[in-house]
Amino acid sequence: MTAVGRRVFLVVATAIAALVLANPADAKFPFFTVEIQPANPTPGQPAHVVVRTWRDADHTQSEELPGPDAVPNLFCIAPAGTQRGSAPHCDGEMVSVTRTGPATYEGTVTFPSPGHWEIVPFPGVLRPIAAGYPQGQVVQAGPGAAHHGTPTTHDTHAVAGLLFAGALLLLLAIPVFVAERRRRHRPIRV
Repeated sequence: MTAVGRRVFLVVATAIAALVLANPADAKFPFFTVEIQPANPTPGQPAHVVVRTWRDADHTQSEELPGPDAVPNLFCIAPAGTQRGSAPHCDGEMVSVTRTGPATYEGTVTFPSPGHWEIVPFPGVLRPIAAGYPQGQVVQAGPGAAHHGTPTTHDTHAVAGLLFAGALLLLLAIPVFVAERRRRHRPIRV
């Protein structure tokens, strides 16, 4: 390959990489906030979702979204802490919304079980998502919203792991203890 050919290849490869890695959410949908009503939804019952669109990431100027009256799969609700990494996915329920005002969309979502649920914007887009979208916003569904000590599934798994490790350590220590006791109580031969 000639020097010119390498340069052309490099420019084309860079352009393709920029297109593939570009965050399509930044260009297609304005910044938005999500409000779940009631703030502590009942699991198994539909909760009202209000999405407001904004011109800026600080959410100071509302922005009318020209175009669609319905936005399918705008975000998902997933058990808090399950959406890790940069791969586009949703380990929960997808949420679609419909326009109800110039800068307002509404919909419903049903939280399938009690616990902490995270709002994940643009579940079909590579991470990270730019500032100005509801990242890390957690909703408590069901009992326990008044105090933040309610264990999540991940806390329960951590406790179970510690209990398992302690039991395993105890089981491994028993043969050592028995052998040491036998050694100490052997008669001395002369």
